[in-house]
Amino acid sequence: MADKTKVEWADATITPFPGCSDALMPDGSTSPACRECYAKRVAARMSTNPVVTKYHGLALFRDGQPEWTGEVGYAPQDLDKVRGWTRPRRIFVESMGDIAHESLTPERWRPFWDLLEDNANRKQPHTFYLLTKRPAHLRFLLEAMRRDACMMQEPGKEPVIDEEGYWRTMAWVVCMTTTENQAAADFRVPELLRCPALHF
Repeated sequence: MADKTKVEWADATITPFPGCSDALMPDGSTSPACRECYAKRVAARMSTNPVVTKYHGLALFRDGQPEWTGEVGYAPQDLDKVRGWTRPRRIFVESMGDIAHESLTPERWRPFWDLLEDNANRKQPHTFYLLTKRPAHLRFLLEAMRRDACMMQEPGKEPVIDEEGYWRTMAWVVCMTTTENQAAADFRVPELLRCPALHF
């Protein structure tokens, strides 16, 4: 996590779920964007750092080449730090992983969604940029959050759908996907556009 970044479209980065695995294309091959992944190399280097422990066990060097182990961790300290930031920021989410990795269930994703909900109630909200190579799974996670946020059950009555809270939260979220070539764009963009979101 960093309160400064060289990414031109962001002011800060967070990684609440560090770790990843290579994303696959429809033919089962590794995504070209994963072959030279900077995050994989940094995580492998940091995996033995005794001070920064959140990358331990997530990546390693094999024959001099960095590899993900496939494990995805949880760094609640990144969420806590965001809550302490008073000046609104453009926040790139998951610079050292994938915010929609397949291992993230709705239950595991819930603490991040809670942060997004809290953000929508701030006087000066942050804007969160969710970048993924797995837009279909991002759609699955957002749809689960939408169902939970919209279902209001009163005792003895049928559930009522109230989407206002969900869309108020999503007003501060931009969903993005990596399109390193035309094949990736053809594969990922349609799934991204199916996400229940306001900004792409």
